[in-house]
Amino acid sequence: MTRTDLDHTRVVRAWLAVGSEELSPRVLDNVLREFPATNQDRPHWAAAWPQFSSFAFGTAVGAAVAVTVAIAMIGAGLWPGYQRGGTGATVTPSPTAVPSTASSTPSPTPNTIDYSYREIGYIGLPPIGATPSDPTLTELVETFWRPRHGGPYYQGAALLYADGRLIWNEYLPPDAAPPQRSTGWLEQTLTGAGIELVRALAIGDSAGARPRILDPAELPGQLPDDAWVDPTVRPYVPSGFAACVFVTEENPSTESNMTLQEMLAALPRAAADLLRDRPRVLDSSGSYGTDPACLGLDVAGARLLDAALREAGFDGGPSRFMLVYETALDRSVAGNWSLSVWFEPILPDGTITCSGCG
Repeated sequence: MTRTDLDHTRVVRAWLAVGSEELSPRVLDNVLREFPATNQDRPHWAAAWPQFSSFAFGTAVGAAVAVTVAIAMIGAGLWPGYQRGGTGATVTPSPTAVPSTASSTPSPTPNTIDYSYREIGYIGLPPIGATPSDPTLTELVETFWRPRHGGPYYQGAALLYADGRLIWNEYLPPDAAPPQRSTGWLEQTLTGAGIELVRALAIGDSAGARPRILDPAELPGQLPDDAWVDPTVRPYVPSGFAACVFVTEENPSTESNMTLQEMLAALPRAAADLLRDRPRVLDSSGSYGTDPACLGLDVAGARLLDAALREAGFDGGPSRFMLVYETALDRSVAGNWSLSVWFEPILPDGTITCSGCG
C-alpha cells in the first residue's frame, strides 16, 4: 500500500515524539524499514510485485534526512525544549532551567551481526554430497522482504514455514566482490514459539498486500535461545529444481507465445528428453507469468540438464542469483529472440519463487 505525504510525515513525527533516552543510528534503520525497496532484477516480462513509486522514495529519503537533522540538533543541544535524563525528552519550563550535563553524543549501537553467512551459500546446483534440507512438505506461513539500509538496492527476501524453517537470501551490494552478488538461499530452524516471535518482530501489517520487512541476519541478537531449534545459518539444499523455459525478444521486450512443446522442440534433444512429461512447479511469487513452463527435476536430473545445455553450447552458468542458460533463437527475419532456461530451487512448500526478482 503506497503511503501518502501525510503518512510519511506521521512516521517521522512519531519517531521524533518517542522521546527515547538514547537516539541511536538504529532510529534511521527503523524509519527506512517503513519504506520498502523496489525490485531490481527480474525477468523483464514478469508480473511485478507492487512497486515503490519515485515520489514515495523521494519522500522516504526526505523523511530520513529530517530525522538525521533532528538527531544532530538534539546531540548539539539545539533542539527546542529537549534535554537528556529521566525516561525521555522533557520540556524545559523556563529559559533559566539548568541544562543537562549528559553527553551530547549518542552512544553507537555495536554491530554484533556475524556476516560469515555471506560466504557459505550456493548459487545454482549444490556440491555433490551436500546434505539436503528436510524433504517433508510444509506450509508457507509468511513472506518477508529484507530492509534496505540506505539507497534503493533491494536486499533479498525471507520465507517462513510452518515447520519452523526460515529460508532467506541477501542481495549483496553492487560493489561486492565477484563472482557472487547473492548469498544464495540460506536456512535456519525455529521452534513454534520462535515462529510467532519472528512474526511479531516484522515491520508492517501482516494483512497488507506487500510483504512485511524483516532482517534475518539480526534475529540471533533479538531472539532468546529457546526460540531456535537450530540458529546455525546453513546453505539451503533443495531436493529438486524447476527448470523454467521461456523465449523472449530483446527489442522490443516481448514474451513469446510459443507453447511448451514448441519450446522443448527448440532445445537440444538430450535436454528436451529430460524435461518432457515432467510435472509443472507452481511459482508462488507470480514472477514467471500466469502459466510458467517451470518443470520439476530432482537434483540428479538437474545435473544432467545442466550438462546437456553446456554440451550444446548454451551461454551461461551460475549467475548472480541462480543457474541460467541462454541461446539465440531464430524465429523470424526481424527480431532478436533468445531461448532461456533458469534453474530455481524447489522450496519446502513444493513451490518456487524468483531468486533474482524480489
